[in-house]
Amino acid sequence: MSEKKNILKIVAGILKSMYEGKLLLRIKADRLFPQIAFTFMLIFVTILVNIVVENNLAVMQDNKSLLGELEITCTQKKYELITLGRRSTVGKMLEDMNSEVGEPTVPAVIIK
Repeated sequence: MSEKKNILKIVAGILKSMYEGKLLLRIKADRLFPQIAFTFMLIFVTILVNIVVENNLAVMQDNKSLLGELEITCTQKKYELITLGRRSTVGKMLEDMNSEVGEPTVPAVIIK
């Protein structure tokens, strides 16, 4: 019986000190306050770094997909430029536009 009363007294004392806000003082945690504050600061910094890294990875993923699309567009433009560089294609385009410009019949004059 006395053991139960002692345990009940201890639990009641802990609950009372928790209610009054003196639990940390009762267990003498005030001397450990700098370590506790440092630990919470490290936890906060770790969470913050994880959030920043996750945001950067999301941006990188978006940029990666955009880069893939741009590479496809670049390849298409290169193909168009290659086809436009052929003499036969240029001649056909000029004929379609009814242009008077055509392939030279006389060789170019070299100016010295």
